[in-house]
Amino acid sequence: MKTLLSLTLLAIFLIGCTPDSDGKPKIAGSQRQALDKAKAVEATVQQGAQEDRKKVDAQTE
Repeated sequence: MKTLLSLTLLAIFLIGCTPDSDGKPKIAGSQRQALDKAKAVEATVQQGAQEDRKKVDAQTE
């Protein structure tokens, strides 16, 4: 009986620890969407900051 329980627990543990096929961590879909949206906003902010630096550099020359 203990052997069966041990094997069952081992199987559950191994199944639970297998990596996903896509390699992305599993988090809630809404959280994934919010993260993707934040990354898009970050790219826009970085681009705006780069343009501002170019303007400042052009004015100081």
